[in-house]
Amino acid sequence: LFGKRADGWGYFNGKLTNISIWNRLLDEGEIQSNMYSELAGNELDLIGYWNLKEGSGNVLYDHSGNGNHGIIHGASWVEYCQDDFIPNCNPNYDGADVCCPDSWIGDGFADCADQAYNCDLTCYDNDGGDCGSFCGDDICDEGETNENCSDDCESGEEYWSGPVWYVSNSGFNANNGSETSPFFSIQNAINIAEDGDTIYVQSGHYTENLYIANKGIFLIGEHRESTVIDGNQWGSVIRFEGDDSTKQALVSNFSIT
Repeated sequence: LFGKRADGWGYFNGKLTNISIWNRLLDEGEIQSNMYSELAGNELDLIGYWNLKEGSGNVLYDHSGNGNHGIIHGASWVEYCQDDFIPNCNPNYDGADVCCPDSWIGDGFADCADQAYNCDLTCYDNDGGDCGSFCGDDICDEGETNENCSDDCESGEEYWSGPVWYVSNSGFNANNGSETSPFFSIQNAINIAEDGDTIYVQSGHYTENLYIANKGIFLIGEHRESTVIDGNQWGSVIRFEGDDSTKQALVSNFSIT
């Protein structure tokens, strides 16, 4: 149990941003590095990784690909960035961040705000305007690296919102999921995908236990013989759950072991 005492009684009064469990001892340098950056999900000997960024619902997804998903009890989601110590309030937030000028709200100014207020805030401006710099945070236009945020924005990295997502053994879960910047984990793509979205998985061996909950998505492998989902003998390889009969999911072109 995360957020309770060892005896199971009493609740944790504080903030949890991410939790990871490893199959080895980490040295001091690794611990310090992981404190200030997100894991990709494919690190050596990473058993479980929960980054608490679902934004809604009560499923706590394991982003390591090992399928150790959990249930969230009694917590509430923050709808906008309001705390200096929250590294990512809500990844599904689709409005303007609280530090944006009121006149910009509703103009698509902050379609994606992936860091909190007073951290290194990155916004993608899809209406073509010039974001500039506000509140002491560095803000970039889509795919732009400028003098105000050269340290925070990767040149050529663009905002991607689907509806087609890509997964590859050579990808990283910190990528945006586009064809040129694929995810590493199939589960990570499932977590982000919305109803009607399609996930294309390149040929490769994926050791994961997948969980699809209340989502009508299309999960398609590149080739049945060369695209393998291996559950590593940890129960069901793919588990579907939901109470909405109108949502239908398709899984095609995989070898499942």
